[in-house]
Amino acid sequence: MRVARSVSAVFVILVCIASAFAQSESKRGVEVFAGYTRLRSDVPCCSGNANGYHVGAGYTPISFLLLGMEFSHAFGPDPQYVRHLHFGPQFRFQVGALRPFGRVMGGYSEHRLGCVDLTGIASIRHSSVAFGGGVDLQVHRRLALRVISLDRIRIQDQWDTRASFGAVFLLY
Repeated sequence: MRVARSVSAVFVILVCIASAFAQSESKRGVEVFAGYTRLRSDVPCCSGNANGYHVGAGYTPISFLLLGMEFSHAFGPDPQYVRHLHFGPQFRFQVGALRPFGRVMGGYSEHRLGCVDLTGIASIRHSSVAFGGGVDLQVHRRLALRVISLDRIRIQDQWDTRASFGAVFLLY
């Protein structure tokens, strides 16, 4: 009971602080990301590299917080692929034209395997969590280049490593 009250009190305080920042900040908006991704998977029988695309979208209620979702699809040797769908916060700050960011996102991952060790094609679907960060370079008021984005994605008892780059469109 005491823990629930403490958690509730912290939540109310954070909501009040966030709303105070939201009223004073003018950098609200929507951003969309699209780019290339390279993925390294640690699936026991089929570890290796895959290439694909990475897209995302999010809303910025205050300048240092993006509430977003991301989807990536990487193709391995046929018929293999890896998909990730994640939702969560991204924290960032502006340093001149650079916008470094860090994030922790939760979601869903799917590996489709066609390994020599397996008879036929197998799919592994599990919830997952992604830890990562990167750097955006602001080149225009409405355009930034995602120079690099690195994520470590935990799926049950294995890790995927995803590296991405691309364009970030800032829609206000």
